[in-house]
Amino acid sequence: MRVFYLVLSIIVLSVQGCATNPSQKSSQNTVEKPTSTPFDFGGLLSNNSTESDKKTGKGLSFGKMLSGNDGSSEDVNYGLFYDQGDHLKELVAERKFTEAMNLFTQYKSEFFESESALTGKQHLEKYHPELKQVSVYLNNTIHEPKLNKVIANLDKYSSFPIGQKNWSDMKLSIEKANSEVSKYKAQTLVGMGRFSSHLLDEVLNKVKSIKLSAKRYANKAYVDYGIANGDSFFSKYPVSLNRTTVIQSTSSKVASILNSSKLETTDNFVSAYGGYLSSKQKKILGNLYLNQYVEEGGKTDKPVLSLVMSGLVEAKKKGLSPDSTGDMKIKFVEVTSKTLLKEGQVEFPAEINMDLPFEIGKSEIKDIFSDNSNADYIIVFDVALANVNRRIKKRNKATSIFLSGHNTLQNPVYLAAQMDVQNARMNVQSANSQYCSPGPGAVWCELGKTFAVVASKERLGERQQTLLSTPQTIKEPIHEEYEYSTSDMDVKKNLTAHFYVVNVKNKTYYKDTFDVSENKAFTISYDVKSKDINKSTLASKYDSEEDISSYEDKAIDVDVSMLLAHYLKNLGGEIELKSEDELRMT
Repeated sequence: MRVFYLVLSIIVLSVQGCATNPSQKSSQNTVEKPTSTPFDFGGLLSNNSTESDKKTGKGLSFGKMLSGNDGSSEDVNYGLFYDQGDHLKELVAERKFTEAMNLFTQYKSEFFESESALTGKQHLEKYHPELKQVSVYLNNTIHEPKLNKVIANLDKYSSFPIGQKNWSDMKLSIEKANSEVSKYKAQTLVGMGRFSSHLLDEVLNKVKSIKLSAKRYANKAYVDYGIANGDSFFSKYPVSLNRTTVIQSTSSKVASILNSSKLETTDNFVSAYGGYLSSKQKKILGNLYLNQYVEEGGKTDKPVLSLVMSGLVEAKKKGLSPDSTGDMKIKFVEVTSKTLLKEGQVEFPAEINMDLPFEIGKSEIKDIFSDNSNADYIIVFDVALANVNRRIKKRNKATSIFLSGHNTLQNPVYLAAQMDVQNARMNVQSANSQYCSPGPGAVWCELGKTFAVVASKERLGERQQTLLSTPQTIKEPIHEEYEYSTSDMDVKKNLTAHFYVVNVKNKTYYKDTFDVSENKAFTISYDVKSKDINKSTLASKYDSEEDISSYEDKAIDVDVSMLLAHYLKNLGGEIELKSEDELRMT
């Protein structure tokens, strides 16, 4: 392609050299001879060319055609000998940098980022000196004054610590710097790295340095800000932070502060930052929260157990996980009534979810006190009734298809195999009947005949074998539509339980009863035929009897925290325990 353009250039130059100036007169004849229509490479003759132009050759064009005097690229026709690069050079030489910038913007991808057909070199490299002059002008007159202003604002925050009153201005300065950088990089010419101002890197480095310093100082700033002031620290701090990292890395310092604080401070801290605590922090703060709750609540007339239980419930609500009740020893005991199990009144078990820090065990009712003699309080859980109710809400009919039998049909493949055998036999007969006339070639004829007979017999054997392995008949399935039944069923599980809160030292107890229920909807199918062609699909579509039975036998979950919340709502009903037998009889 480059060779083509080179040859074309030589031809055009030759034409230029041979062109006759129409103003010259022949030495032999004073009469002017009109020249032939001149060549036009790039725009040919302009549509505005006059007949005089055509006769005199003024219409001859090799690319450049200006209709105005302002140098606008819209007024220029570019061709082989005058392209956008030549135009750029002219504009730069005349110091028309704004027009040069507009030219580059208009033809950046079309021309300047493309390769020269003659040299293979990118035009961007070829005209780099001119473009550099344009970029220097734009940077000096337009962009660098803005960047210098940004740098001056950032310099105010180059050293830490920065007072809280300046956080807002610092954040705004960083945002403005990022905005100015984005605008600069969006520029067509100076946004390209090779033409960018050195001040751009200075702005970027300053922003990076300030952010890094702010992040290094974040832990101290967080603690100094006030750990119980709410979640506003992270929204006010001038740079974005990983909240979990900051909170967990300052956990020791925070714990020290909270240990000497009141419950309100701990409560505010957990409300603001509880979602970012590790499981270990949740346990530590849970125990601290409980101790503060009991200590401050001890000034009231509430029983100690109620304070502990209230504190545990509140800590749980706030997402904390206390794993100790302090000096108070509380044990949780689940008793099992063998009589109720035998009578079938307990159809499914209760699964105790020990979400509070109690010791848990199982005992017979008669062994409660002997097994837990070192406990301050014993919480006894007793399932009185657990039953299941099924209720059919709706019956429906549905249709499906089953395999009722088969039709016996002639196998078309067998008929085709028979035809193949007959054709193979005819080929054998044809090969055997081949006549070889006497003469010099008789031997070769007979040899060929022998090969033909052997080959045709082999093919016959193959066709016969295929026929033997092909069944004469095939079975076509017979499908019939039928109806089956479905039922929408609601299964409800009900559990009634007693629980006792026994004060071992004071010999009092509290008794209450609560109910827990849950239900689940099922849809089951009946009378689905064993030969239903959609049997596997129906099996996945509907529930099975095994699914229902599994749900009915599954334990109901009971949270210990739910029991305590129920107890706290009904304080004041403690009964004096005159003897251990009295509890056993209840």
